[in-house]
Amino acid sequence: MTAKTQEIQTVEDIPGVGPSTAEKLKEFGYDSLLSLAVASPAELVEAAGFTEATARKVIQAARKSMNMGFESGDELLEKRKNILRLSTSSKAVDGLLGGGFESGSITECFGEFGCVAGETLLTLADGSMKSFLEIAGDKAVGEYPLELPITTWFNNALSKTMTKTLFVYDCQRVMDIVLEDGREIKVTPNHPLMTQDGWKDASKLSVGENLVVSWPEEFPEENVNLSTEIRLHKKVPKTKIKKVNLPNELNVNLARIIGYQLGEGWKERHSVNGGVTRISFGSSNKLLLNSWSNAVESAFKVKPSFRKKEEKTTTLAVNSVLVGEFLKQFKGLYELAPKKTVPSQILNSPKEVVIAFLAAFYDSEGYAKLEEGSADKLGKWTRKDGTKMEKVYNLKRKGKSVELRSASLALLQQVQMLLSKFRVKSSITQDMTRGFVGYKLHIYRKLFIQRFYDCVGKETIRIRGRIEDILAEYKNDVKTQDLNILKIKEIKIVENRGGKVYDVEVPQTHSFLANNIVSHNSSKTQIAHQLAVNVQLTKEQGGAEGMCVYIDSEGAFRPERIKQMAEAKGLDVLQALKNIKVARAFNSDHQILLAERVEDLIKNDNLPIKILIVDSLMSHFRADFSGRGQLADRQQKLNKHMHTLMKLASAYNIVVYVTNQVMAKPDTFFGDPTAPIGGHIVGHNSATRIYLRKGKKGTRVAKLIDSPHLPDGEAIFNIEEGGVKDV
Repeated sequence: MTAKTQEIQTVEDIPGVGPSTAEKLKEFGYDSLLSLAVASPAELVEAAGFTEATARKVIQAARKSMNMGFESGDELLEKRKNILRLSTSSKAVDGLLGGGFESGSITECFGEFGCVAGETLLTLADGSMKSFLEIAGDKAVGEYPLELPITTWFNNALSKTMTKTLFVYDCQRVMDIVLEDGREIKVTPNHPLMTQDGWKDASKLSVGENLVVSWPEEFPEENVNLSTEIRLHKKVPKTKIKKVNLPNELNVNLARIIGYQLGEGWKERHSVNGGVTRISFGSSNKLLLNSWSNAVESAFKVKPSFRKKEEKTTTLAVNSVLVGEFLKQFKGLYELAPKKTVPSQILNSPKEVVIAFLAAFYDSEGYAKLEEGSADKLGKWTRKDGTKMEKVYNLKRKGKSVELRSASLALLQQVQMLLSKFRVKSSITQDMTRGFVGYKLHIYRKLFIQRFYDCVGKETIRIRGRIEDILAEYKNDVKTQDLNILKIKEIKIVENRGGKVYDVEVPQTHSFLANNIVSHNSSKTQIAHQLAVNVQLTKEQGGAEGMCVYIDSEGAFRPERIKQMAEAKGLDVLQALKNIKVARAFNSDHQILLAERVEDLIKNDNLPIKILIVDSLMSHFRADFSGRGQLADRQQKLNKHMHTLMKLASAYNIVVYVTNQVMAKPDTFFGDPTAPIGGHIVGHNSATRIYLRKGKKGTRVAKLIDSPHLPDGEAIFNIEEGGVKDV
């Protein structure tokens, strides 16, 4: 090595690079000999305005100054003695990784997502039910803080807990699992559901297996608030604008009106922009007409008018655009028959409001069936001489059931969910008796008919007497078990309306109720938080006596979680939090800039940074570059980012840990239908790749799928309040 080369210690020392040129290079991130040594001539031409020949000379000088030549294997082996191995707090996972997360390279961790479709109802702690669409709104793919009190299934009983995080993913097709009572749940193939034999992925379920369902009985205590601000179009006739009372909460009278309108009511418009100017209700039963009329007067302080009479049916109406437009906030009420649904406000209402709604709806569309009939039953037996005998017996029986008919399957499924809160078991069948596809909700057996009567039936007008007749027909009390299991009737693959699926993280119990079916929560790793704490431990404890830089692209960092983990390790909580430098990245450019600034923290601020965490790596790249047309640009930018991370790991001997999102492969319904995003650029730059999935009984499984020197394998661990633990 020449004397001149030996004198090169900084960028300014390179021949042909003066102070002003060095400043230009630093502005573009070329502030070290290493960054120049690994740069391309084209990059330096763009950054400093060099000619290509000068750029090559600068790169060559930087490389010579760093002695970037070949090394023998024994020299590399000696260097690897300086490699740090950062513990995960699980001996099983550390053993899988050869002692822990290795410095000097990038370790990527990605996990499966097991999610439900947007229309799925999540049961909250107060007994209300909200769809994931309602909870998530228009959120894009990503990870969001969500502290929501929910009802959970733990130790074979219902209890209450809090969610921590909401996850939103893209997924075009899902599995539709239909149970014997007609309820269904749409999930991704790897979403675990509780079976009679424990947790099982949806893709491994089969028809005839039993799923665990729940019967939560709680109702919210407070009425749902309503909007009374009505914006009317200028084309609305002034004659239709009558002064009425608009209730500011959903009360019993309004619930009764909604039940009647879903059944035998309808709306009328003046014009396209004129709004709903009239709501009507028709019935041949005078008592029902009086009930509807009284509910309208009580709720809106306006008296309905007589509209018309056709044969036996009398129609009453409220001619008020304010009332008509006010009722628009109850989504599903004004839809065509096949698309009607129970308004979400009803699902979130107190018990008395729900009863009023159900009673009115059953009075409109329900009926109590008591029919005499017979059925043939084949009897078989064997005589003492071995002769096989058989005979057909004609058995007389009476059909007893309470039924509800609708053209909307979703509507009946929601009514079924409400009935389950009264421990009324029901089942849904398809009905073709009217010449079009319809559905029926059946309540059989004395126990369930009696329960229905006690809570809803006795509040009805038209069918109350008939239900009493049915109950009187039962001569004996037949024991009926309240089973928390239901058989799977059908499994099919369907298109996912909306293209997104959802999951929540439930740290304490790892489960939630989805359409009252017991479901497992997300397996999103908390290893990143654990590493941020463990890096501060002594080397004897599996740490590195250093600090952490945490680049948070999804708002996933939780200081509260760090506090729990630090306390479990006996660390000073305040100091542990101070030793973690967190930066929230708001787009891919910001994320790249933050990664480049880590070198300043190490060199200029002299901080003992020992781990850099990027959580998650691809979130912003995925959002900023959408569609195949931008894929090449995304990958080029991503490649530069990965090289920045790789240089940091190598030059400063730090652990670089990145979490990655997964994408669904809709055509894969056997095996794991997910894959890490980022393609070969992420895969080739990550020395170690770990795949996380859910295990049995709430455990996690880490699978080593790529390593330059370690064999493939798996390790099982738990995530507890104190952090990552061995099983």
